Amino acid sequence: MGSRSKTIFQKMTSSPLLSILVVSYHVKDLVLDCLGSIYETVTNIPFEVIEVDNASSDGTPEAIREKFPQCQLIVNERNRGFAFANNQGFEKAKGEIILLLNPDTKVLPGSIEKMYRFLEENPQAGAVSCRILYPDRRLQKSISRFPSVTENLLLAFYLQSLFLAHWKQKTYYRDQPFEIDVPLGACIMLRKSALEGEMLFNPQFFIYAEEADLAFRLKQKGYRIFFLPQAEILHYSEQSTKQNKIPMFLELQKSKLFFYKLHYPPGKAKILGWSLWLCLFSRWVTGILFLPIWGKMRMQLFQAGIFHFPKLWRNVWKKTK
Repeated sequence: MGSRSKTIFQKMTSSPLLSILVVSYHVKDLVLDCLGSIYETVTNIPFEVIEVDNASSDGTPEAIREKFPQCQLIVNERNRGFAFANNQGFEKAKGEIILLLNPDTKVLPGSIEKMYRFLEENPQAGAVSCRILYPDRRLQKSISRFPSVTENLLLAFYLQSLFLAHWKQKTYYRDQPFEIDVPLGACIMLRKSALEGEMLFNPQFFIYAEEADLAFRLKQKGYRIFFLPQAEILHYSEQSTKQNKIPMFLELQKSKLFFYKLHYPPGKAKILGWSLWLCLFSRWVTGILFLPIWGKMRMQLFQAGIFHFPKLWRNVWKKTK
């Protein structure tokens, strides 16, 4: 075994300070690349990787066992959802610092260490995220604010880029770290102790909005969440969810409605819901008017959102907190 390989092996097998959680579903090649980038680039922190597979039928678990035997693998017999699977990994995690990483990401050298050191040096920070790029190095917008009627209305009338900083590209290229509300779930590093014994994600969020719920709870506990422009990862984006576009789009709307209900007074939650409907309606009309530019599938997504919205609304309001 070469000196470099031996060092990496020792970093992984000593008591881990960092636990990296990856959840996969039918993305074998991508998750293998993701895991490979972790083991190749993280060399200065004792760490462990916990991979949870949600009943993939493409040979993902077998491939991981063969290529990365050092990876802790949990295989579910059915798709339990993104939030539930991350909770499974979180329960087994030994590190005080947790990195949540999507399977369709690729870690760039030094990025994980930079995020880790940032949390070490800033005890008021409960979580940190980084700049996320598409494979061709275009910027991926990965910051959002907690939901508001104003933002939904700006989105409905395509005014978000004029008034919302997180829609402006220059925001992501600041020189210094800055505080944010909600990071994209593709890459979030947080303190395990910040949750004070709570579960990582609310399992009632099958997929989507679970990171907003996590961020909201961290803020309620007095922690701050930061964006670190000096760290970067690549993200292929929506590789698992694109396999079922309309069902996943509806799941997104349901998760938004549930977030409203969970964290806001009933009156405000309902107003937020109606502003979300208006946003969907506006996008659907735009899709019809600009069908050759938008494409049929994009228009159909918003059409499905409008058609199923009453049912989604009823189902969400039946849920208990």
